[in-house]
Amino acid sequence: MPHSTSLRSGPKSTNFRTVCRCWLLALLSLGVTQGLAQTAPKPLPTAEKVELMTRIYADVKMYFAHWSAIPKFDLNKEYSAYVQQALQAPDRASFDLATLHFFAQLHNGHTTFYDSTLWGDEKPAGFSLRKLGETFVVDKSSIENLPEGSIIRQIAGQPTAAFVSDKLAYVTASSPQAALHALSWMPYLFPTRFTVTLDDGKVVPIDRATQKLRSQPEERVEGKQLEPGVALIRIPSFNDSAYEQEARRLLKTFREARVLIIDVRGNGGGTSPERLTDDLIGEPWQSFSSVTPMHIGYNEALGHIPRSAAGSDEQMKGILSAFEGSERTEMRFPAIPSKTPAGSQVFGGQLLVLSDSFCASACEDFLGAIKVSKRGTIIGENSDGTTGQPYMEDFGDGFWFRVGAKREYLADGTEFEGVGIVPDIIVSPSLDDLRFARDRVMERAMEAARKSK
Repeated sequence: MPHSTSLRSGPKSTNFRTVCRCWLLALLSLGVTQGLAQTAPKPLPTAEKVELMTRIYADVKMYFAHWSAIPKFDLNKEYSAYVQQALQAPDRASFDLATLHFFAQLHNGHTTFYDSTLWGDEKPAGFSLRKLGETFVVDKSSIENLPEGSIIRQIAGQPTAAFVSDKLAYVTASSPQAALHALSWMPYLFPTRFTVTLDDGKVVPIDRATQKLRSQPEERVEGKQLEPGVALIRIPSFNDSAYEQEARRLLKTFREARVLIIDVRGNGGGTSPERLTDDLIGEPWQSFSSVTPMHIGYNEALGHIPRSAAGSDEQMKGILSAFEGSERTEMRFPAIPSKTPAGSQVFGGQLLVLSDSFCASACEDFLGAIKVSKRGTIIGENSDGTTGQPYMEDFGDGFWFRVGAKREYLADGTEFEGVGIVPDIIVSPSLDDLRFARDRVMERAMEAARKSK
């Protein structure tokens, strides 16, 4: 089972198993930098900029496994544009924006850049967005007068689409929806004070520094009997082994249930829950297949010799032709059976798993196992679509970054990155579902559970 990292771009985890457009100077203009911490600009020595940029280029070139997703991306051209902007950056925050923009062009949720000074004392915006058709709506909110399901026409005086487009130029993700989610986790891209204009003309003032947000429920694993024979286990995260341990304990409690619903919506990942998966499947199943860059110096050297250098030597022309483009040779790992011990199944009844587009990384490892083993029925939305083991680089001075070193596919070769695990029964929330807190995914699960009687 692949070990994954959480998608969220927050402070670096100490668990290393747990764990992207043309360059425009206008993106580094005052309108963008006003979204950063309102503190005195921090200088950054040129030597430190150069060393950090050099290590970024070397690691992306060596370890990045997702070139197939960005076939028109020219690394040397875009890196050159990045260097020019980053060297001209007047302060550390502007340098960070240039670097974030470079990383965003790689369109991979496990290839990210972090600088602790960006967060500082930044407070969250208090809401996240979802796109329904061409309309942006509030998906989650902790702000009293900004309810979920609100249609947003303007943010900070800009049409919402324009505001979002400007900010997403600095957000690294494997899909547009994942990028929109990640934006809410990057408060420094929002002004400290701004307004949100709703569809009915109502203007909601936002002051990130002083606003009081609704308290969120404690993030913990929950289990309960929904009705006779039907039980629920909700797992909000795999970021700590305690989540998996509690889920396994509850699994034993509900082992006699006719139907078990496991809800992993909103689960941003952590460490792959291998033992919980074994408890549910109870027999070997095919894991993800994957590719990773492979570098052989001699072959790459031949690949960079112009074919014209062979002159009239037909044999040499053939040799050089065979090695053209070899700098991006990949090593492929086929899907192999898991090491699930025979007879390890704890729950053998009907299994329903609820997913959404926030389910990422290790959460997707779990969904993938259920999908390929056909052990249960997945209901809800496509998952986030990013996983794999990144190469981690700690530069010091608050800087670190990671590069996705593995691209994964379902066992049958189905594309996964940027797509996610596709549910067996697709249910996406409507505008009214968000407004009236109607959980149609759970309703559909209960329908399936009752039909099994």
